[in-house]
Amino acid sequence: MFCSQSIAALILCIVSIGFGTLIPSITFLMTHPTKVALIIGTCIIGYFGCSLILTCMKLYGAFITITTTSCRKCVSIGLSFLLFPKPLTWRFIFAIILVFIGIGINIYSKQKKNEEVKHNVMIEKHVEEEIVPIQKNTVQPTPSKEELGC
Repeated sequence: MFCSQSIAALILCIVSIGFGTLIPSITFLMTHPTKVALIIGTCIIGYFGCSLILTCMKLYGAFITITTTSCRKCVSIGLSFLLFPKPLTWRFIFAIILVFIGIGINIYSKQKKNEEVKHNVMIEKHVEEEIVPIQKNTVQPTPSKEELGC
């Protein structure tokens, strides 16, 4: 993961040089050292977050990880409404409904896939029970000239 992040940072530096924003960014950070500490802190927290996601995926699988991250996002949005009051418009309600529909579709598709796998396994077991083992052909010795009457 560190290697891929390093490659991404290198690509961003090249793009910043191409657009001419690297030098102004460096001068800004030199004049505001607290921003450097915030950037480093954000990078460290992001790295640990990625590590936790990959560990969750390794231990519990992709489906549980995706469901967990989606639920975490829903909780974050809910806390955002509680901590920073804002008007609840139809767009927010529509987005919340879409998120829950997406989670429901994920759960339904996973459940369907598990049922199909169980069904296929049962069919394979049934077919294996009905297969008759093929007997090996035995090689007969070739008859001699005397046996053939020559």
